[in-house]
Amino acid sequence: MTHRNAACITGIGAISSLGSSFAEISENLLGARSGIRTGTNFKVAEPPCQVAGQVTEIPYPDEVDPAVFAALTPIEQAPLWCCARALQDAGLWQSRRDIRIGI
Repeated sequence: MTHRNAACITGIGAISSLGSSFAEISENLLGARSGIRTGTNFKVAEPPCQVAGQVTEIPYPDEVDPAVFAALTPIEQAPLWCCARALQDAGLWQSRRDIRIGI
């Protein structure tokens, strides 16, 4: 791999039914807790399966206006949160405008 094609994975950012931080997800996994529950984001009487691993709330990243974040759809909020957490985890949040980033 040449330097031009090199990729570095430097941080972790995740959102799941077990939590929204590496520490929270790890604690729940190691504690043998399940993120599977009765569905609340859909009518559970209709589908044959009534359980799901749902993400019920996505926290807003630092320096993002909570009202602007709330106006986004969950499918837009999730990668924004994960990218912000990965950059914070890598110690790159403050210099994010000065580096090349891909997700």
